[in-house]
Amino acid sequence: MAPTARQVRYCTGCATRLARDNTDKQCAACTRKGRDQLAGPPAVPPEFWYTDQMRDAFSTWHMGRVIFAYRMHPHHSKPLTQETVCNWLALTQTQLSRIENGKPPDELSKLIQYAQILGMPAGLLWFKLPGERKELSAQP
Repeated sequence: MAPTARQVRYCTGCATRLARDNTDKQCAACTRKGRDQLAGPPAVPPEFWYTDQMRDAFSTWHMGRVIFAYRMHPHHSKPLTQETVCNWLALTQTQLSRIENGKPPDELSKLIQYAQILGMPAGLLWFKLPGERKELSAQP
């Protein structure tokens, strides 16, 4: 009886062919990328923040809508899950869902924390970040 041909398997992340000795569902590169993704948000180019979707979200002054637009941004190879973003923001999935779908969070310290973790540009925010230079108005 001839030996049976081994079934060819592909990575669920990038669809490359998996090595015969790889018993996982992903290649080493995708496994590493997934692990790195849990560590913190990816670096994004400046133009990431200036798309119509992001600018619209910022104009609402609703951090939940900004985070949702961030998660769904086409720059990411696929939308980021709430669970992934929760790891970065030290939230539970339920908390993030409430932030995205409920009334806008108004605790300034939380808004600052989320903006700093995700690297939001100060010029698009409706509040000042610590250390941001105050504009002095001319007084007579």
